[in-house]
Amino acid sequence: MFKRTVIIFVIMLSICLLSAGMVAGKTLKMGAVTGAEANISKAAKHFIKLVDERTNGSVKIEYFPDSMLGKAATQLESLRMGELDFFVGGVGWFSQLVGEYNLWATAFVMKNYNHAQAAMEGEPGQIAAKKLLDQYKIRMIDGTWYRAPRQVFSTKKGGPIRSINDLKGVTMRTVPLDAFAIPWGETPATTTSIPYSELYMALKQNVAEAFEGPIDLTVHNKMHEPCKYVSLTSHQFETAGIVISEMTYQSLTKEEQTIIKKAAAETRSFTEKLIKGDVEKQLKNLKEKEQFEIIADVD
Repeated sequence: MFKRTVIIFVIMLSICLLSAGMVAGKTLKMGAVTGAEANISKAAKHFIKLVDERTNGSVKIEYFPDSMLGKAATQLESLRMGELDFFVGGVGWFSQLVGEYNLWATAFVMKNYNHAQAAMEGEPGQIAAKKLLDQYKIRMIDGTWYRAPRQVFSTKKGGPIRSINDLKGVTMRTVPLDAFAIPWGETPATTTSIPYSELYMALKQNVAEAFEGPIDLTVHNKMHEPCKYVSLTSHQFETAGIVISEMTYQSLTKEEQTIIKKAAAETRSFTEKLIKGDVEKQLKNLKEKEQFEIIADVD
């Protein structure tokens, strides 16, 4: 009799917990290709903390940075298949699926971050997000997270880059994505596609004499060390985006969906403050401690 009473009590308690939305939470996976200590990873962790706190633990997210779950293309395919829940990174990665994202990944298209943000929130971003969702079942939660503008780093052999003419005869490494690479192919530079993991040694051995990238990520990865100059070209304002598999999104409650969207929106300002502060400190350090020449006046 006692055993039967206990069983009935457990069943009733389970029903009450389910009806009250207190059922055990779900654990989701988020992937990225950036390193664990990169600023975008710090932003991702901030977002994860907000979601955990505001769902009272009903949605927990495990973070896998540094291509632990494969290259970006592999992770995007996993999202489409519902095998991965979230991905965070520069929106240029999504151009592999939807060409409109090339707008943010191409040099000299966006004037500044505000322009890039407005375009993402406006018609161009809405069209791109709709295609991403309709064709690949990947939902853009927020595509306006701040990223530092990309600048040009050059070695002593490459020399200071003060104008486009200074690129003549310089071997420049470009990102192996068309949107990143094609504009530099139209300059006097000799372009070469070198994997990021091999770039440091390529610079040391003068296989490459220049490359372009955001200051914060470049310094965090110590990729600046073989260089002597940084030209503040601010030629590309690529935002970062956080996306979710549509299969995962539809499995969440309406309340959880709202919490995730609000957490992503709030992380935007956190990311901008974090990265701008980091870049300011890094530029000061490059100039004062590492004897870099900072070229601010670039034609």
